[in-house]
Amino acid sequence: MDSASARELVAGDWEGWGDLRLDLDSMSVHSLGSVVWVAASATVTKTIGAENYASYLEFVKTFIDDPKLSAEQKLHQILRDGTSTIYELRRGEKFIWALRFTAVVVREEDGWKFAQMNFSFPTIYFPDVRSTE
Repeated sequence: MDSASARELVAGDWEGWGDLRLDLDSMSVHSLGSVVWVAASATVTKTIGAENYASYLEFVKTFIDDPKLSAEQKLHQILRDGTSTIYELRRGEKFIWALRFTAVVVREEDGWKFAQMNFSFPTIYFPDVRSTE
């Protein structure tokens, strides 16, 4: 992957991700020389409205054609995700996912730069717990 493709991938993730909030009070920062390790709890909040029904149906259209999965696997996934979509969207449009942020920051001649960062989610589905903030 070239740097332009990587930039495009990261920008696409950030633009549609939601509202990221780092819990600065829980942040852990450790350093050794010109390297800093950072870890913090965080949340991402996103409003997902009724348009998600149509988005899910579009996903199903492409998912059905996946030759790597059996008909049974496809049906299980479609039923699980479809039921979850209906259930969750009827509970409200505001979704809050808990996550863990970690990073390595390195001091270079022109300043501090992220050498690595990671956002760890406990799930790729709707949040297991819904916050009412």
